[in-house]
Amino acid sequence: MATAPRPTPAALSAAADEAIVRKTVDEYARAIQARDIELFRTVKPNLSADEEKRLRAIFKQFKSYKVTIVVSSIQFEGTEAKVRVSRQDTIDGNPIRLQQLLTMTRGASGWTIRDIGQ
Repeated sequence: MATAPRPTPAALSAAADEAIVRKTVDEYARAIQARDIELFRTVKPNLSADEEKRLRAIFKQFKSYKVTIVVSSIQFEGTEAKVRVSRQDTIDGNPIRLQQLLTMTRGASGWTIRDIGQ
């Protein structure tokens, strides 16, 4: 009886990176929904003062905020990943759909978001 081939260390590393990237995206969604700037900063440590000010203004503006983010694709290039996501925000009962491109980097503390684009 033949045994299944064992995954290579590179395949295991890629699978681990993908799992961590997906967890970071989940934390990103949770930070937005919870309106938690400190949690947001853990997934996007380079959050600028202007970005923080805009987030705080958005968070104060609405009574209810629900966020669903689904990863469409992940492309790894060394210590960088391009992550395409479909996002649906439901703000005070009104759904808003958008696509985002998250540029993530792998550092000593794992994968974090460097840039959020369209």
